[in-house]
Amino acid sequence: MDVHGWGYGHARTEQEIIVLARVKTNNHRDALHNLYVIAGGVFGRQQAELGAAGRREAFDAAGQGSVRIGVDRNLGELYARQGKIEQAVDELEGVLKKSPRQPSVLMLLGMLHEQQKDFSRAMARYEEALQVNANFAPAANNLAWLLLEHAGDKERALSYAERAWKLSPSDPNFADTLGWIYFKKQMYPKAVGLLKEAVNQLPEHPTILYHYGMAQYWNDNNDEAKKSLTKFLKVSPNSPDAAEVRKVLAAL
Repeated sequence: MDVHGWGYGHARTEQEIIVLARVKTNNHRDALHNLYVIAGGVFGRQQAELGAAGRREAFDAAGQGSVRIGVDRNLGELYARQGKIEQAVDELEGVLKKSPRQPSVLMLLGMLHEQQKDFSRAMARYEEALQVNANFAPAANNLAWLLLEHAGDKERALSYAERAWKLSPSDPNFADTLGWIYFKKQMYPKAVGLLKEAVNQLPEHPTILYHYGMAQYWNDNNDEAKKSLTKFLKVSPNSPDAAEVRKVLAAL
């Protein structure tokens, strides 16, 4: 998805704010959840200009305990922002060894494991986050998506997606996930209702356009299906789903 931020229910300091972006490929989706991390933190912009060795030296100087955990987390977040996935995972795993009950760290690790296409570990991390905080909607949403697309478990996926959406019903990402699960369960009217909410908020996003158009097609609303799927092809003509969409449009 386009960049979308969630508060985690923690103190909203710079160190504790993470902005996550969910990106899903379409045809038999890898459900790739891209992410942008605001490393923020106590070292400010100057530290971003240091090399990794310089940042490590500065972080080591910060000492032990909660302060050290915080700076380790910031370094892990900074590695994630830079695309250094393995280094980010190592740093954040280290944070969990010192302080395991941190939903935001578990969430970020889950997303990093998705980047590595290690979906089993990603799901495990999201489940751990929900064990700490059952109302952590982003983890419930991401777990629902992976259960649907990579575990084939529609019922558990539905349970987590409904939880996420009920916690944040105005979020188009959560509406999209739940709507697509309804689609997969052939509950087309319910799928259309939720996906319409999502497309109204993100009218240019190709994944939502695809989902909404397909739901309308199977709900026998050909005009809306044609409108949405035509727009999808304009926005994302090289999508893996483009061939399927062209076949659907040809049949309308």
